Amino acid sequence: MAPQPETRRGFFTDWNPLVHFAVLFLIHSFFSYGVFPDSLSFHHKIILEILVLVLSLVLLARFFPLQPLSKKGTLSFLTDLPWWAWLVPALIAVFLRFFRLTSFSPWPLFDESLFGFSALDLSRHGEGRWFYSLAQIPPLYIYGLSFLFRAGGVSLAALWFWPALLSTLSLPLVFLTARRLFPKNGVWLPTFLWAFGFWPLLEGRFGVEYPLFVFWELLTLYLWAVFLNSKTPGFRILSAVFFGLCVGTGFYIVLTWLVVAVTTGILFLAAVIEKGWPKKILVPAFFVPAFLVTLPLASAFHQSGHASYIQNSLDIGMGLPLSDLFLNPLSYLAGIFWGIPASLALGGYGPVSAGFLNPILGAFLFLGLTGFLDKQNRPSLFLPLLISAVCLSPAFLTKTLEFYRIIQILPFLFILVSKGIEIFLSGFPAPARPWILTTLLLLSSVLDITRLLGPQSRSAASPEVWKFKSIERMVAFQYAQVMNSKFGPGLVFTEFPEDSFDSSLMIATYPFNAALNPALSPEKAGWICLLADIRFQPYLKERFPDGRWYTLVLDKANQSHTWGIVPTKGQDRNTLEKWRRANEGFWGLSFQVLNHVEGESRQDILERLFGLYSLVQGDSILEGFYWTRLSKFLCSEVNERNAAWLSTIPVPHARNFDFLRIELATMYQKYGAAMARVKKYPQARLFFDRAASFGPEYGLPPALSRHLKNLLLTKKGERDPSPRKDPRPPTP
Repeated sequence: MAPQPETRRGFFTDWNPLVHFAVLFLIHSFFSYGVFPDSLSFHHKIILEILVLVLSLVLLARFFPLQPLSKKGTLSFLTDLPWWAWLVPALIAVFLRFFRLTSFSPWPLFDESLFGFSALDLSRHGEGRWFYSLAQIPPLYIYGLSFLFRAGGVSLAALWFWPALLSTLSLPLVFLTARRLFPKNGVWLPTFLWAFGFWPLLEGRFGVEYPLFVFWELLTLYLWAVFLNSKTPGFRILSAVFFGLCVGTGFYIVLTWLVVAVTTGILFLAAVIEKGWPKKILVPAFFVPAFLVTLPLASAFHQSGHASYIQNSLDIGMGLPLSDLFLNPLSYLAGIFWGIPASLALGGYGPVSAGFLNPILGAFLFLGLTGFLDKQNRPSLFLPLLISAVCLSPAFLTKTLEFYRIIQILPFLFILVSKGIEIFLSGFPAPARPWILTTLLLLSSVLDITRLLGPQSRSAASPEVWKFKSIERMVAFQYAQVMNSKFGPGLVFTEFPEDSFDSSLMIATYPFNAALNPALSPEKAGWICLLADIRFQPYLKERFPDGRWYTLVLDKANQSHTWGIVPTKGQDRNTLEKWRRANEGFWGLSFQVLNHVEGESRQDILERLFGLYSLVQGDSILEGFYWTRLSKFLCSEVNERNAAWLSTIPVPHARNFDFLRIELATMYQKYGAAMARVKKYPQARLFFDRAASFGPEYGLPPALSRHLKNLLLTKKGERDPSPRKDPRPPTP
């Protein structure tokens, strides 16, 4: 029987794709923007959303089944456009990635500050590391940022320029990969979605390692596509080698690259098996270079303590309630499609005011997923499900919500969205498809761009986000900026507080900070800005009576820092040079503390502290800064080696600060008791005498045994005057 001609029902050839899209769009819109009762908790809301979505998908598949996609090329009209028609969207996409580069967020997050601190130290001192900070961050992103600092200078603009550049470079990679993997008419759609999608735009706004992670993942997928399309055996082997090298190098970005490595390994093996290529040649050509590249990093990783951060991030074996193990992955799912509370989103690099995918793209994604579930595609469904499970595995393994841990799913999400758009357009006559697609893509782009520059940008300055930023340092920078605009470069001392591991102020002021920037002359600086513990404010006012001193208030209950502005006129240049060298010495100490491996001895930090004494000796306030840190470190590492060093260093100036008296007296008491227990009585007596110099109440501690007290006192012919306790019970 001859095939029947296609019939039309009104404007549409098939209503079913439109019904799917309309229902899913309404569901996503309500869950993204709808108002739920206040009594409904976030987790209850997630469960309700998922139940409604699953039920809707089942009913749609039952009553509105989708037909297999036509082979005629639903998107063939895209190839009719000349190349220059895409030039304007390309320029807009690049512009969006750099627009409001330094004003999108008013101040760097602690994580961004950490990367900037490490890159600045590398650019100045040239001493690289395998891992940075407690989070055990591999060095590749920091090396790239350090190169940018050397080439263009250190500033907040440079800190945020690096991720924006990586996000921009990802655009041609998406296009080149799509051209290798999809038919000609399917190249432009995923590229456009990536150019204007909310998640690809947002990830380039954070100065952390994951913009490089996304770029490298796209580069890896492109090399896989090159390998997949190789025509000759020789080129196939060569492309497998480069593919393996790229996969192995990804571990130098972040250790969670393991997820991408497993995914690409699955794709590689699937291609080799499907094509029937020789496994004995290609498998070693891929895996051996990947292994050799990672070997140096793996060797460094096996040093003691380097796995501590990963262990602390895992749910496995942590004894968490089963409800948490169940709800945490659902929170990730809600973040992709519907958004999460601002308090959770801002700490986990998540979206506010809807999910990563707006309701239009979310509806298209499930429409594309439904297309994979039809009977014709079920035999080939195993590979996409396996890849999805691997990409989303951190959601099931980690106990905290951080959306960068599942960002490797992003390219595959847009593949599903593209397929969903193709299925949707197949229900319309060919002449109407360009107009419908243009309308939907414009609406989607407007939703994403306005949300990025509106609610998401405003959230960066919201009260919740200041848990992850230093408002004190931002206020201090504003004062310093005014001084620079009026009087030119100055000396900005940022490293004297104990919590100086946040280097955001150092990076922000570096362009006009003659205390650190070697391109500026300290002798020509006209002013000083100084950040210090609030307890030093009275003494700083006495030392610098011409200065203006401000109390930086984090909140009403916490006045933590003082910020001073002092003219250099009339100041002794030798004293200023001493302060400059001390500030730089504390910078090195902060860097060493920041990169201390959890669980290891901090003796190396103490050794650096001991070496800093010569930089502060003789200046009472500098010694005060010094001893506020040293006393805490020495109390946590009481041993004979530290006691020998401590006994050689007098403290004539530190006792001038009332708030240090108790800390120093307690420290000397601890060392006196420790030395008495190991029978080093002269040292013990020295430490107890120093403790007593802060007040008679700080002499021999009551907890010390009477025997030890007498041994110490008889060195001077004294005896313990306290009465002996009669060991016999009282007479009734």
